[in-house]
Amino acid sequence: KSLSKQAATFASNGNYQRAIEHERKVIEIYRNRKDSLSMAFAIGELANYLFANGNKEKALATMEQALDIYRNRGLQSPNYAQALNNSAILYYNAGNYQQASLYGQQSLDMYKQIGDTISAIYARILSNNALFHFVSNDRRNTIEIAQKAVSLHRSLLGESHPDNVPLLYNLAVYQMQSDMWQEAQKR
Repeated sequence: KSLSKQAATFASNGNYQRAIEHERKVIEIYRNRKDSLSMAFAIGELANYLFANGNKEKALATMEQALDIYRNRGLQSPNYAQALNNSAILYYNAGNYQQASLYGQQSLDMYKQIGDTISAIYARILSNNALFHFVSNDRRNTIEIAQKAVSLHRSLLGESHPDNVPLLYNLAVYQMQSDMWQEAQKR
């Protein structure tokens, strides 16, 4: 765990190369312990660091390795659902909106299956999925999903919580892009 924390610290300071080196050591430790679920989580973290370091193709391939481990275990878990969401974000940032949308929907479905649909994390994943629909020109579903995200987030954190602002802003943008100016002005 200490090496993982060090990797995260390096990444938060922008030193992705050191983060990558540390996370690779973490993966090797989990591999030697035959702890495949912890290894999958660490591989996902490595993928995020690779992507942030500009190595998109390797990051996507690495994230697929993490997803393969989860798939092979056949477990529905919050870590697997989050790995799907992280994959969706990586694919979105790489410009592969179709794959982003697919993994984003799988993440939502898994959270539903494990019964975790009343959380800020779920609201943010809904918000991510609204974006994936938006870039796919699916405006009707975009707004509906974004409204669900805002409603859930507000109910969990309160009406005036600052974390609501990005979700409200995104909803307003989607509404303006869909010629729903009056609705956007109410937000």
